[in-house]
Amino acid sequence: MPIKSWLRWGLAGLLLLPFVSFASITCTKNYSGRTAYVEQYVSVLGKLLMVSALRDLPVGSVLYRQYIFDADTQIIGVDGCISNVSGGEYIKLVHALNIEGALPAVVGQYQGLNVYSTGVSGIGVVVAATYNNNSTSLYGLPDSSMTQTNIPSTESRRFGSVYTDQAFELLLVKVGDISPGVWMVAFNYPPITRSAQATNATGVTQDYGYRWNISGSVTVVAGTCQTPDVTVPMGEHSIAESTTTEWVDFNINLLNCPPMYGRYNRNASDSSSTAVIRWRSSTDYTIVGPDLANSIGFLLNPVSGYQTLAAGGECAALTDDTDMAKGMCLEIQNRDNVNVLTHSKANTLTDSNLSLQQTTASYAIPLRARYARNNESTLRAGKADTAVEFTINYQ
Repeated sequence: MPIKSWLRWGLAGLLLLPFVSFASITCTKNYSGRTAYVEQYVSVLGKLLMVSALRDLPVGSVLYRQYIFDADTQIIGVDGCISNVSGGEYIKLVHALNIEGALPAVVGQYQGLNVYSTGVSGIGVVVAATYNNNSTSLYGLPDSSMTQTNIPSTESRRFGSVYTDQAFELLLVKVGDISPGVWMVAFNYPPITRSAQATNATGVTQDYGYRWNISGSVTVVAGTCQTPDVTVPMGEHSIAESTTTEWVDFNINLLNCPPMYGRYNRNASDSSSTAVIRWRSSTDYTIVGPDLANSIGFLLNPVSGYQTLAAGGECAALTDDTDMAKGMCLEIQNRDNVNVLTHSKANTLTDSNLSLQQTTASYAIPLRARYARNNESTLRAGKADTAVEFTINYQ
Protein backbone atom coordinates (compact mmCIF):
# COMPACT_ATOMS: atom_id res chain seq x y z
CA MET A 1 0.00 0.00 0.00
CA PRO A 2 2.81 2.60 0.68
CA ILE A 3 4.22 1.78 -2.73
CA LYS A 4 0.90 2.55 -4.47
CA SER A 5 0.65 5.86 -2.64
CA TRP A 6 4.15 6.89 -3.78
CA LEU A 7 3.35 6.07 -7.42
CA ARG A 8 0.21 8.16 -7.37
CA TRP A 9 1.90 11.28 -6.02
CA GLY A 10 4.85 10.88 -8.39
CA LEU A 11 2.56 10.86 -11.43
CA ALA A 12 0.74 13.98 -10.26
CA GLY A 13 4.06 15.77 -9.86
CA LEU A 14 5.13 14.91 -13.40
CA LEU A 15 1.90 16.28 -14.86
CA LEU A 16 2.34 19.61 -13.09
CA LEU A 17 5.97 20.20 -14.05
CA PRO A 18 5.35 21.57 -17.60
CA PHE A 19 2.97 24.22 -16.28
CA VAL A 20 5.36 25.31 -13.59
CA SER A 21 8.17 25.92 -16.12
CA PHE A 22 5.98 27.56 -18.87
CA ALA A 23 7.34 31.00 -19.94
CA SER A 24 5.10 33.85 -21.09
CA ILE A 25 5.10 37.33 -22.63
CA THR A 26 2.52 39.74 -21.31
CA CYS A 27 1.40 42.85 -23.24
CA THR A 28 -0.63 45.63 -21.64
CA LYS A 29 -2.01 47.41 -24.73
CA ASN A 30 -2.02 47.36 -28.49
CA TYR A 31 0.15 49.59 -30.66
CA SER A 32 -2.54 51.77 -32.25
CA GLY A 33 -4.80 52.25 -29.25
CA ARG A 34 -7.77 51.15 -31.36
CA THR A 35 -10.52 49.02 -29.92
CA ALA A 36 -12.21 48.15 -33.22
CA TYR A 37 -11.64 48.10 -36.95
CA VAL A 38 -11.67 51.37 -38.87
CA GLU A 39 -14.52 51.16 -41.36
CA GLN A 40 -13.78 51.79 -45.03
CA TYR A 41 -16.66 51.83 -47.52
CA VAL A 42 -15.32 51.01 -50.96
CA SER A 43 -17.43 51.81 -54.00
CA VAL A 44 -17.16 49.68 -57.10
CA LEU A 45 -16.30 52.48 -59.49
CA GLY A 46 -17.67 50.75 -62.56
CA LYS A 47 -21.25 51.67 -61.67
CA LEU A 48 -21.43 54.33 -64.36
CA LEU A 49 -19.37 52.34 -66.87
CA MET A 50 -20.38 49.67 -69.37
CA VAL A 51 -18.37 46.58 -70.27
CA SER A 52 -18.95 44.30 -73.26
CA ALA A 53 -18.26 40.59 -72.76
CA LEU A 54 -18.73 38.99 -76.15
CA ARG A 55 -19.42 35.34 -76.93
CA ASP A 56 -15.98 34.05 -77.91
CA LEU A 57 -13.93 35.79 -75.24
CA PRO A 58 -11.91 32.98 -73.61
CA VAL A 59 -12.84 31.72 -70.17
CA GLY A 60 -10.49 33.31 -67.64
CA SER A 61 -10.53 36.71 -69.34
CA VAL A 62 -10.88 39.77 -67.11
CA LEU A 63 -13.92 41.96 -67.74
CA TYR A 64 -13.48 44.57 -64.99
CA ARG A 65 -10.53 45.50 -62.79
CA GLN A 66 -10.27 47.88 -59.83
CA TYR A 67 -7.33 48.65 -57.57
CA ILE A 68 -8.18 49.28 -53.88
CA PHE A 69 -5.42 50.89 -51.84
CA ASP A 70 -4.86 50.39 -48.11
CA ALA A 71 -4.42 53.99 -46.98
CA ASP A 72 -3.88 53.06 -43.32
CA THR A 73 -0.54 54.54 -42.21
CA GLN A 74 -1.00 53.44 -38.59
CA ILE A 75 1.35 50.76 -37.26
CA ILE A 76 -0.61 47.93 -35.68
CA GLY A 77 0.79 45.45 -33.19
CA VAL A 78 1.30 45.19 -29.42
CA ASP A 79 2.76 47.47 -26.75
CA GLY A 80 3.89 47.30 -23.15
CA CYS A 81 5.20 43.76 -23.67
CA ILE A 82 7.62 42.09 -21.25
CA SER A 83 8.88 38.54 -20.86
CA ASN A 84 9.17 36.62 -17.60
CA VAL A 85 12.18 34.70 -18.93
CA SER A 86 15.68 35.91 -18.13
CA GLY A 87 17.24 37.16 -21.37
CA GLY A 88 13.83 37.56 -22.99
CA GLU A 89 12.11 35.57 -25.72
CA TYR A 90 10.66 36.08 -29.20
CA ILE A 91 7.14 37.34 -29.62
CA LYS A 92 5.30 36.13 -32.72
CA LEU A 93 3.04 38.66 -34.40
CA VAL A 94 0.67 37.51 -37.14
CA HIS A 95 -0.66 40.11 -39.57
CA ALA A 96 -3.82 38.74 -41.16
CA LEU A 97 -6.27 39.66 -43.89
CA ASN A 98 -9.48 37.86 -43.04
CA ILE A 99 -12.96 37.47 -44.47
CA GLU A 100 -15.94 38.23 -42.25
CA GLY A 101 -18.79 35.98 -43.24
CA ALA A 102 -19.39 33.26 -45.78
CA LEU A 103 -17.97 33.53 -49.27
CA PRO A 104 -20.15 32.84 -52.32
CA ALA A 105 -19.81 29.53 -54.14
CA VAL A 106 -16.59 28.88 -56.06
CA VAL A 107 -17.32 28.91 -59.81
CA GLY A 108 -13.83 28.82 -61.31
CA GLN A 109 -10.13 29.63 -61.05
CA TYR A 110 -8.06 32.64 -62.09
CA GLN A 111 -4.26 32.37 -61.87
CA GLY A 112 -4.64 29.80 -59.09
CA LEU A 113 -7.15 31.92 -57.14
CA ASN A 114 -10.76 31.04 -56.45
CA VAL A 115 -13.39 32.83 -58.52
CA TYR A 116 -16.67 33.32 -56.66
CA SER A 117 -20.23 33.53 -57.92
CA THR A 118 -21.77 36.92 -58.70
CA GLY A 119 -25.20 35.48 -59.28
CA VAL A 120 -24.84 36.07 -63.04
CA SER A 121 -24.05 32.88 -64.94
CA GLY A 122 -20.67 33.00 -66.65
CA ILE A 123 -19.28 35.90 -64.57
CA GLY A 124 -17.34 35.49 -61.32
CA VAL A 125 -15.50 37.78 -58.91
CA VAL A 126 -11.96 37.65 -57.51
CA VAL A 127 -10.68 39.79 -54.65
CA ALA A 128 -6.94 39.31 -54.15
CA ALA A 129 -4.25 40.99 -52.10
CA THR A 130 -1.09 42.54 -53.45
CA TYR A 131 1.78 43.66 -51.24
CA ASN A 132 3.69 45.74 -53.76
CA ASN A 133 2.29 48.11 -56.36
CA ASN A 134 4.94 46.96 -58.84
CA SER A 135 4.54 43.24 -58.19
CA THR A 136 2.74 40.91 -60.58
CA SER A 137 1.75 38.52 -57.78
CA LEU A 138 -1.76 38.21 -56.37
CA TYR A 139 -2.60 36.43 -53.11
CA GLY A 140 -5.90 34.83 -52.26
CA LEU A 141 -7.87 35.70 -49.14
CA PRO A 142 -7.64 35.03 -46.28
CA ASP A 143 -3.87 35.58 -46.11
CA SER A 144 -1.40 36.06 -43.26
CA SER A 145 2.28 36.53 -42.48
CA MET A 146 4.29 36.25 -39.27
CA THR A 147 7.09 38.45 -37.93
CA GLN A 148 8.93 38.18 -34.64
CA THR A 149 11.26 40.11 -32.38
CA ASN A 150 12.87 39.60 -28.99
CA ILE A 151 10.98 40.89 -25.96
CA PRO A 152 13.33 41.37 -22.96
CA SER A 153 12.58 40.65 -19.32
CA THR A 154 14.08 43.92 -18.09
CA GLU A 155 11.88 46.49 -19.83
CA SER A 156 8.65 46.63 -21.81
CA ARG A 157 8.71 46.87 -25.59
CA ARG A 158 6.33 47.54 -28.47
CA PHE A 159 6.27 45.72 -31.78
CA GLY A 160 4.21 46.21 -34.93
CA SER A 161 4.17 46.80 -38.68
CA VAL A 162 2.50 49.00 -41.24
CA TYR A 163 1.66 47.87 -44.78
CA THR A 164 1.93 51.02 -46.85
CA ASP A 165 2.08 49.07 -50.14
CA GLN A 166 -0.67 46.57 -49.31
CA ALA A 167 -3.72 46.76 -51.56
CA PHE A 168 -6.38 44.67 -53.28
CA GLU A 169 -7.39 43.97 -56.83
CA LEU A 170 -11.06 43.50 -57.57
CA LEU A 171 -11.70 41.52 -60.76
CA LEU A 172 -14.70 40.35 -62.73
CA VAL A 173 -13.73 37.25 -64.68
CA LYS A 174 -15.48 35.27 -67.40
CA VAL A 175 -15.99 31.71 -66.14
CA GLY A 176 -18.41 30.36 -68.75
CA ASP A 177 -21.02 31.24 -71.34
CA ILE A 178 -22.80 34.54 -70.69
CA SER A 179 -26.36 34.73 -71.98
CA PRO A 180 -27.12 37.62 -74.36
CA GLY A 181 -28.48 40.67 -72.58
CA VAL A 182 -27.55 43.50 -70.25
CA TRP A 183 -26.48 42.28 -66.81
CA MET A 184 -26.12 44.30 -63.63
CA VAL A 185 -23.33 42.37 -61.90
CA ALA A 186 -23.32 43.07 -58.15
CA PHE A 187 -20.38 42.37 -55.86
CA ASN A 188 -21.60 39.97 -53.19
CA TYR A 189 -18.37 39.79 -51.21
CA PRO A 190 -18.12 39.85 -47.40
CA PRO A 191 -16.07 42.50 -45.53
CA ILE A 192 -12.27 42.16 -45.39
CA THR A 193 -10.35 42.97 -42.20
CA ARG A 194 -6.68 43.54 -41.42
CA SER A 195 -5.44 42.76 -37.92
CA ALA A 196 -2.34 41.96 -35.89
CA GLN A 197 -2.35 39.17 -33.30
CA ALA A 198 0.42 38.18 -30.87
CA THR A 199 0.00 34.41 -30.82
CA ASN A 200 2.33 33.56 -27.92
CA ALA A 201 1.48 36.35 -25.49
CA THR A 202 -1.15 37.09 -22.88
CA GLY A 203 -2.93 40.28 -21.93
CA VAL A 204 -3.82 42.59 -24.82
CA THR A 205 -2.77 40.66 -27.92
CA GLN A 206 -4.82 42.07 -30.83
CA ASP A 207 -4.68 45.29 -32.83
CA TYR A 208 -7.01 46.57 -35.52
CA GLY A 209 -6.50 47.92 -39.02
CA TYR A 210 -9.16 48.67 -41.60
CA ARG A 211 -12.37 46.84 -42.39
CA TRP A 212 -13.17 47.17 -46.11
CA ASN A 213 -16.84 46.98 -47.05
CA ILE A 214 -17.04 46.64 -50.84
CA SER A 215 -20.31 47.35 -52.62
CA GLY A 216 -21.53 48.30 -56.04
CA SER A 217 -22.09 46.82 -59.45
CA VAL A 218 -20.87 46.81 -63.04
CA THR A 219 -23.08 46.65 -66.12
CA VAL A 220 -22.01 43.92 -68.55
CA VAL A 221 -23.38 43.65 -72.08
CA ALA A 222 -23.30 40.26 -73.82
CA GLY A 223 -24.50 39.16 -77.24
CA THR A 224 -23.68 38.70 -80.92
CA CYS A 225 -24.79 40.07 -84.29
CA GLN A 226 -27.26 38.69 -86.80
CA THR A 227 -25.40 37.25 -89.80
CA PRO A 228 -27.51 36.64 -92.93
CA ASP A 229 -26.28 34.36 -95.70
CA VAL A 230 -24.44 35.99 -98.61
CA THR A 231 -24.84 35.18 -102.31
CA VAL A 232 -22.11 36.48 -104.62
CA PRO A 233 -22.86 36.42 -108.40
CA MET A 234 -19.51 35.72 -110.08
CA GLY A 235 -20.72 35.91 -113.71
CA GLU A 236 -19.47 34.00 -116.77
CA HIS A 237 -15.85 34.09 -117.87
CA SER A 238 -13.66 32.72 -120.62
CA ILE A 239 -10.81 30.71 -119.20
CA ALA A 240 -8.77 31.50 -122.28
CA GLU A 241 -8.59 35.18 -121.38
CA SER A 242 -6.53 34.98 -118.25
CA THR A 243 -5.47 32.73 -115.43
CA THR A 244 -7.65 34.86 -113.10
CA THR A 245 -10.89 36.78 -113.42
CA GLU A 246 -11.71 40.28 -112.23
CA TRP A 247 -12.35 40.80 -108.54
CA VAL A 248 -15.97 40.89 -107.38
CA ASP A 249 -16.62 42.89 -104.21
CA PHE A 250 -19.00 41.59 -101.55
CA ASN A 251 -19.71 42.05 -97.84
CA ILE A 252 -20.37 39.89 -94.83
CA ASN A 253 -23.09 41.82 -93.03
CA LEU A 254 -23.33 41.96 -89.24
CA LEU A 255 -26.72 43.27 -88.20
CA ASN A 256 -28.09 44.55 -84.89
CA CYS A 257 -24.83 44.07 -83.03
CA PRO A 258 -24.72 44.87 -79.30
CA PRO A 259 -22.83 47.95 -78.08
CA MET A 260 -19.07 47.40 -78.09
CA TYR A 261 -17.82 49.21 -74.98
CA GLY A 262 -14.64 47.17 -74.58
CA ARG A 263 -13.43 45.61 -71.36
CA TYR A 264 -10.69 45.88 -68.77
CA ASN A 265 -7.69 43.61 -68.84
CA ARG A 266 -5.08 42.04 -66.60
CA ASN A 267 -2.31 40.03 -68.19
CA ALA A 268 -0.22 37.66 -66.07
CA SER A 269 2.72 40.02 -66.58
CA ASP A 270 0.81 43.07 -65.32
CA SER A 271 1.51 44.64 -61.95
CA SER A 272 -1.05 46.49 -59.87
CA SER A 273 0.35 49.77 -61.18
CA THR A 274 -1.30 49.08 -64.56
CA ALA A 275 -4.86 49.12 -63.18
CA VAL A 276 -6.63 52.17 -64.65
CA ILE A 277 -9.48 52.25 -62.09
CA ARG A 278 -8.01 53.07 -58.68
CA TRP A 279 -9.68 53.66 -55.31
CA ARG A 280 -7.90 55.20 -52.33
CA SER A 281 -10.77 56.75 -50.40
CA SER A 282 -14.31 58.02 -50.93
CA THR A 283 -12.86 61.31 -52.19
CA ASP A 284 -9.67 60.07 -53.85
CA TYR A 285 -10.21 57.77 -56.82
CA THR A 286 -9.63 57.47 -60.57
CA ILE A 287 -12.15 56.25 -63.13
CA VAL A 288 -11.07 55.48 -66.69
CA GLY A 289 -13.03 53.68 -69.40
CA PRO A 290 -12.17 50.16 -70.61
CA ASP A 291 -8.55 49.78 -71.64
CA LEU A 292 -9.05 46.93 -74.13
CA ALA A 293 -11.31 47.30 -77.16
CA ASN A 294 -13.65 44.58 -78.33
CA SER A 295 -12.75 42.85 -81.58
CA ILE A 296 -14.48 40.92 -84.34
CA GLY A 297 -12.56 38.40 -86.41
CA PHE A 298 -13.66 35.72 -88.85
CA LEU A 299 -12.79 32.42 -90.49
CA LEU A 300 -13.85 31.22 -93.96
CA ASN A 301 -14.11 27.46 -94.42
CA PRO A 302 -14.80 26.09 -97.94
CA VAL A 303 -17.53 23.45 -97.91
CA SER A 304 -15.76 21.45 -100.66
CA GLY A 305 -12.34 21.88 -99.08
CA TYR A 306 -9.19 23.85 -99.78
CA GLN A 307 -7.02 23.83 -102.87
CA THR A 308 -3.67 25.46 -103.57
CA LEU A 309 -3.39 28.42 -105.93
CA ALA A 310 -0.92 28.14 -108.77
CA ALA A 311 0.56 31.40 -107.49
CA GLY A 312 0.68 30.09 -103.91
CA GLY A 313 -1.78 30.36 -101.07
CA GLU A 314 -5.15 28.74 -100.46
CA CYS A 315 -8.40 28.84 -102.39
CA ALA A 316 -11.85 27.25 -102.20
CA ALA A 317 -12.47 24.13 -104.26
CA LEU A 318 -15.45 24.22 -106.62
CA THR A 319 -18.56 22.21 -105.81
CA ASP A 320 -18.18 18.70 -107.22
CA ASP A 321 -20.53 18.19 -110.15
CA THR A 322 -20.53 16.28 -113.44
CA ASP A 323 -20.13 19.45 -115.47
CA MET A 324 -17.90 21.39 -113.07
CA ALA A 325 -14.95 23.41 -114.30
CA LYS A 326 -11.44 22.05 -113.85
CA GLY A 327 -8.21 23.80 -112.96
CA MET A 328 -9.92 26.76 -111.30
CA CYS A 329 -10.83 27.66 -107.71
CA LEU A 330 -12.13 30.67 -105.79
CA GLU A 331 -9.69 33.08 -104.15
CA ILE A 332 -10.92 35.46 -101.41
CA GLN A 333 -9.09 38.49 -100.07
CA ASN A 334 -9.86 41.31 -97.69
CA ARG A 335 -9.35 44.93 -98.70
CA ASP A 336 -5.76 44.78 -97.44
CA ASN A 337 -4.99 42.15 -100.12
CA VAL A 338 -4.68 39.42 -97.50
CA ASN A 339 -5.64 35.90 -98.61
CA VAL A 340 -8.31 35.12 -96.04
CA LEU A 341 -8.47 31.41 -96.88
CA THR A 342 -4.75 30.98 -96.21
CA HIS A 343 -5.35 32.39 -92.72
CA SER A 344 -8.44 30.26 -92.20
CA LYS A 345 -6.75 26.99 -93.15
CA ALA A 346 -4.15 27.77 -90.47
CA ASN A 347 -7.06 28.48 -88.07
CA THR A 348 -5.90 32.09 -87.82
CA LEU A 349 -8.60 34.69 -87.42
CA THR A 350 -8.66 37.56 -89.88
CA ASP A 351 -9.39 40.86 -88.16
CA SER A 352 -12.48 42.59 -89.49
CA ASN A 353 -10.79 45.99 -89.01
CA LEU A 354 -14.18 47.41 -88.12
CA SER A 355 -14.61 50.60 -86.14
CA LEU A 356 -16.86 49.23 -83.40
CA GLN A 357 -19.48 51.52 -81.87
CA GLN A 358 -20.73 51.90 -78.31
CA THR A 359 -24.32 51.70 -79.53
CA THR A 360 -26.42 49.00 -81.17
CA ALA A 361 -25.13 49.04 -84.75
CA SER A 362 -24.74 47.10 -88.00
CA TYR A 363 -21.49 46.58 -89.88
CA ALA A 364 -20.18 45.24 -93.18
CA ILE A 365 -16.92 43.32 -93.55
CA PRO A 366 -15.68 44.14 -97.09
CA LEU A 367 -14.16 41.26 -99.07
CA ARG A 368 -13.54 40.37 -102.70
CA ALA A 369 -13.47 37.13 -104.66
CA ARG A 370 -12.21 35.92 -108.03
CA TYR A 371 -11.62 32.72 -109.92
CA ALA A 372 -7.97 31.76 -110.18
CA ARG A 373 -5.89 28.84 -111.45
CA ASN A 374 -5.18 26.14 -108.93
CA ASN A 375 -2.18 23.83 -109.17
CA GLU A 376 -3.98 21.20 -111.25
CA SER A 377 -2.69 20.68 -114.79
CA THR A 378 -6.11 20.15 -116.38
CA LEU A 379 -8.06 23.23 -117.43
CA ARG A 380 -11.71 22.77 -118.47
CA ALA A 381 -14.71 25.04 -118.77
CA GLY A 382 -17.82 24.28 -116.76
CA LYS A 383 -19.94 25.19 -113.79
CA ALA A 384 -17.96 27.05 -111.10
CA ASP A 385 -20.21 27.13 -108.06
CA THR A 386 -18.78 26.90 -104.57
CA ALA A 387 -19.87 27.51 -100.98
CA VAL A 388 -17.91 28.89 -98.06
CA GLU A 389 -19.00 28.89 -94.42
CA PHE A 390 -18.07 31.96 -92.42
CA THR A 391 -17.57 31.92 -88.67
CA ILE A 392 -17.60 35.21 -86.77
CA ASN A 393 -15.49 35.44 -83.62
CA TYR A 394 -16.61 38.04 -81.07
CA GLN A 395 -14.23 39.10 -78.28
